[in-house]
This record gives sequence, C-alpha cells and structure tokens, in this order.
Amino acid sequence: MNDNIREIPNLERDALKGAFAELGRMLPEIAANAATIASARRALFNAYVGAGFTEPQALELCRTIP
Repeated sequence: MNDNIREIPNLERDALKGAFAELGRMLPEIAANAATIASARRALFNAYVGAGFTEPQALELCRTIP
C-alpha cells in the first residue's frame, strides 16, 4: 500500500493524508453518535410498522428514505 501512496503526486498525497487525519479525529465523535442514530432509525422503523406497513416494507422505507 505504501508503494501506491508514493505514486500519488505530492499535493494530492498531502491532501489525502490530511483527509485521513481528519477522519481519524472525527471517528470518536462518529462512534459516539452511532447509538443515537441507531435508536432514531429503530424508532422510525417501529413507527412505520405501527402505521400498518409490514416489517419488510418498513425496512425498505428505512433504507430508501434518509
């Protein structure tokens, strides 16, 4: 993998390294929010089922509607 990075021009390599560094800084926050996001999505799924959709229909709605 390091060989591939060396082939990238310096400016692009620096931008890529910066993007990965930023992602590394953001990961703890993303992970902390994952439980909240999962709970909200589960509540949405349950609301669809409660409104009369079947579980497969509710799952498809959750997949297609952000």
